[in-house]
Amino acid sequence: MSFWDRISTGLAKSRDTLARGLNSLRGPAHKGQQKISLDEMEAALIEADVGVRMADTLIEELKRVPEVDPDRVRQALKRLIISRCDRAPSSALAEGPRPLVVLFVGINGVGKTTSVAKLAAHYRSQGLRVLLAAGDTFRAAAVEQLQAWGARLGAEVIHQGPGSDPAAVVFIPSNRSWTSW
Repeated sequence: MSFWDRISTGLAKSRDTLARGLNSLRGPAHKGQQKISLDEMEAALIEADVGVRMADTLIEELKRVPEVDPDRVRQALKRLIISRCDRAPSSALAEGPRPLVVLFVGINGVGKTTSVAKLAAHYRSQGLRVLLAAGDTFRAAAVEQLQAWGARLGAEVIHQGPGSDPAAVVFIPSNRSWTSW
């Protein structure tokens, strides 16, 4: 399976989780209900790893949609998500400080390392330099996994030894700066 096939498979899992969650909103418990539950929609978004802050933002925007038909609310949600995805990477690069720093935080097994690699691949495809920092110093083989992704992507990986303080990974010694990297 190629690199892009694996990325597509991972994205398909997230998409399917979200679709299952949203489709369940019109299941038997909701039969005859004319208005979709935004609380349940928010839970489906969070379960699909959209993120709490983004889920809250999307739900707040959906509250302004006058539609009560579940299918139309889902279509409005789809448009909102697509509009966010279309502008997020480019606006962060164009408007944000340099270097752009992205921090991934989450519980074990949710796909942080894979998501880091996907984002790094996206930025590399735009001709940008990517530096990966292996802050997960306690999980077995976490550094090696990130180093493998870095090697595939042509991105430098900084790390410390197993069990070290994760903050030590991002510490910049006085003889080196972000601009010298």
